[in-house]
Amino acid sequence: MGALVVYSVLDLSWASLLMKDFYQSRIGPLFHFSVNIPALVLFYLLFVLGLLYFVVYPAQEKGSFPMLLISATLYGLVTYGTYDLVSMGTVAFWPLSLTMVDILWGVSVSVLVSSVAYFIATYFA
Repeated sequence: MGALVVYSVLDLSWASLLMKDFYQSRIGPLFHFSVNIPALVLFYLLFVLGLLYFVVYPAQEKGSFPMLLISATLYGLVTYGTYDLVSMGTVAFWPLSLTMVDILWGVSVSVLVSSVAYFIATYFA
């Protein structure tokens, strides 16, 4: 539950406060902030479930924080890279700058959230 809260707060802050103008300037009318709450909740649940299953739990089993960092980096790269590269390949005028920034964000938030989850799970284990 902690990972879900941390991720949703970070990601919503990123998209709606910190980077809103960046996204708006790159993809204009495709970007809106009239949130589809059911879709967003489902995405956050799936993303965090995958993060816990593929990154946090295996690293915790091995007791390896370096493994967590590597796995979280790859998880963020694959998940955000998939979205952005498919968008770049299918949406007219999808900018490379948006793809690069978004993938970097995906890697960063994956590492941050999985690290928090790892330390919470380790502390309360």
